[in-house]
Amino acid sequence: MVDDHMFCVGGGAWYPETFRLQLFTAPGARPVAVAIQARNEGASLVNGRERYLAEVWRRHCPDQPQPPLWIRRQLLRGGDEFVLHEMTAVTGPGAEPYAVHHKAASTYRLTLEDIRRLVDADVAPDRGAGYVPRPPEPYVPDRFTVVWVALFPRPDPFREDDCMPAGTPPHRRAVRQLARRRRGRPCCWYHGGNWHTVSRTAITLLRRANREGVDHEEMDDYFEEQMGSLKLTDWERQALHSLSSDPIRFQRDGLHRTYNNGQHRAQAMLDSGVSRTIATRLIYPDLVRDPDWPHNAPTAIELGLPDPLQAQE
Repeated sequence: MVDDHMFCVGGGAWYPETFRLQLFTAPGARPVAVAIQARNEGASLVNGRERYLAEVWRRHCPDQPQPPLWIRRQLLRGGDEFVLHEMTAVTGPGAEPYAVHHKAASTYRLTLEDIRRLVDADVAPDRGAGYVPRPPEPYVPDRFTVVWVALFPRPDPFREDDCMPAGTPPHRRAVRQLARRRRGRPCCWYHGGNWHTVSRTAITLLRRANREGVDHEEMDDYFEEQMGSLKLTDWERQALHSLSSDPIRFQRDGLHRTYNNGQHRAQAMLDSGVSRTIATRLIYPDLVRDPDWPHNAPTAIELGLPDPLQAQE
């Protein structure tokens, strides 16, 4: 039905997020969406899958009761297999149209031949001739700082509905600051250890690095060197490494501070009553966008492909 080499979804910091969409339909059968994405096209097909599939469903098969089957291929070194994610429509009172829920345990690895048998048609395995790379974005440095956890923006952690259902309201934050949890819980990795120890250690290392004049771009390497002499559990080492290599990150969205990264860890810290931790903030410069991108991508007709809109009709 569709072979869109530059399927665009809004929501990127400067440019739309993109991937190649091959959509296959048949009367009486659930549609199958095969998404292929290269590096630096916005949120990955893993992190953005619910939002991406919802847009495919809304735009191309709005009359279907369930979203298409979602098969993704992320073209990264060592991780370019085809993976099927089981996703279904969000149902119940107040559910938004075309909202998609992902069942975290239901993923299946497929070969290209598996997919071709599934759709009974040829399936392209690459990004396609119509791929136009995103223009380069300006460099935005991270700046590490010590932050009060109780003042975090309200997180909205996704895919952990059982133990992270709806963020942490102010009254629950206050209670947790008085009745702190230091033991891990078995529900998920984020709640699996003592964030108090991890955050206290991170603050100590950050202050030591600042005294020694360590550049913030080298903070991850500095933490890695220092961890060898610390008495930490395996979980605590993983958590401390995450704060330096994949930090909780804030950005400004108009007048509001929002998350760029780290909502699950922020939620776990709020649930544990952590007082302070380390995080980074981004200050985005103004960007002169390329007004033609991605509209300067070759059209389906120029590539000798069926026009997606005509195919839909």
